[in-house]
Amino acid sequence: MNMPRGMAPTGQPTMPMYPTMYQPMAPDLMKKVFYNLYETDIIFEDAYVVWREDVVDETPGKNTALFQVNEFLQWLSIANE
Repeated sequence: MNMPRGMAPTGQPTMPMYPTMYQPMAPDLMKKVFYNLYETDIIFEDAYVVWREDVVDETPGKNTALFQVNEFLQWLSIANE
């Protein structure tokens, strides 16, 4: 049976294989991504601080992201004192 890409044999669309707002990510993924971006000098400490402290930012999921990367943000503030 030759089905179009992204379609199940029933003709129904398949679920994406990447995280979406309906399919949560692995618990430590955000923390690992933030750490790696910091360690490879792609995102600098100042950018993380500005993002964390921006109380006007209403980006959906920001509070969840802050919760997930809280350990990294605490480490970052202690490491650079």
